[in-house]
Amino acid sequence: MIQFLILPFLAFAQQVDSNLIMKIYDHSLDFTEEKIDSLKYNAELIETQSKKIRFVKGNVLSLRLKGLKQELEGNYENAVSYYLKSLEAARNLISTEYEISALSDLSIVYSHLKRFDKAKEVYLESASLSKQRRDVLNLVTT
Repeated sequence: MIQFLILPFLAFAQQVDSNLIMKIYDHSLDFTEEKIDSLKYNAELIETQSKKIRFVKGNVLSLRLKGLKQELEGNYENAVSYYLKSLEAARNLISTEYEISALSDLSIVYSHLKRFDKAKEVYLESASLSKQRRDVLNLVTT
């Protein structure tokens, strides 16, 4: 189904660019269990198109969506694996925004796994980064 929603974007775009990839990513973050197949499709689309245009953030985005898919399916250990890869990719890019997102995702999954000590550790790390960025909204949310 999502393919039919994205195809018009791709058809009218002269060429896939980072803005289109970000739109697909942002749209995908709102998906629920009913759209798991579309989430997988979008993660793979972001991965392949990002490689084509050398969009360095594409790997972080794709890994996060793959983690979200696993989380929505209740495969929390697999979700942790993808979120850790997303965190590593964000750190390699020195992208604090995506690092905070990965830490937030990890803390939620660790809570589902009843690993509250690990969830707290990750929450505190996320809060510290938010404080460094002076991101009051993220700090309060964390």
